[in-house]
This record gives sequence, C-alpha cells and structure tokens, in this order.
Amino acid sequence: MKVIRLNDIRSGLRDSIEVALNFEDGDGDLGLSPTDTAGAFAYNKGRNRYYENYFIQPYYKNRQGVFVPVISTITQNGRFPRLTNADARPGPIKGVLRRAIGISLIDTAYSVRPGREYYFKVSIADRALHESNVVTTETVKL
Repeated sequence: MKVIRLNDIRSGLRDSIEVALNFEDGDGDLGLSPTDTAGAFAYNKGRNRYYENYFIQPYYKNRQGVFVPVISTITQNGRFPRLTNADARPGPIKGVLRRAIGISLIDTAYSVRPGREYYFKVSIADRALHESNVVTTETVKL
C-alpha cells in the first residue's frame, strides 16, 4: 500500500491523499456496478455497510502523541466499479486500486489541521461480502 500526497497549490486550502491498494482476488468478483443497489447492496439510509465496498478509517495523532480514530459525519468509504481481467474472462484478478481522499485544510468537522499526522486503515469487500484483511498505511503529515 502506498500513500501519495497531492497538493492543490492554487488555493492552499485543499489537499488530497491518494491511497494505492494492491489486491488479488481468486474469484474475480470485486467491484460493484451502478445497478448493484438492492439486497445486500441497498443504501438503506446509509446503514448498510455493503452499499460501499471500499472502507477507510482515518486516524490522527492527538496532542498527547497518540493516534486516535477521526470521528466525523463525513465518511471516506466508497464504491469502486466492477473489475475484470484484461481478457474479460471470469476468474482470478489482481491489480492496484487507487482512491483519492480530498481534504479541506479548514474542515473542522474532519479534524484536519495543517501539520497534523494521519494514517489510514483500509479494506475492501467483494460481491460475496467477503472482506479483505485490514491494511494500515504509512503516516502522512499535512
């Protein structure tokens, strides 16, 4: 896993962090299509974990020097599209999932402060609702 920092030099008020996650899936059933919105994938007013298939929990270093979860009403979870092999045949797939996390450096709801250190715990789920291992990124300073 790799974290890349992408600055918006025009305003200085936005920043982005790109998380690159290497994956391998033996069944080849990763990703959701726009029509995957019923049953296990129904939105259900945000209470259904599997409406999304990319899960990310940010942590920040507090004043005591301890990393704690960011508590926010804004989720960084999301959906990634169905993935296929280069030849589009069913079966094992592997690759890299990239997700950019946009951050406002003046967003008090997200505990974002310039100079603060962060890391992220990331996992994904396939269409059979199998969740990957949780992977922890390296620390990044905004």
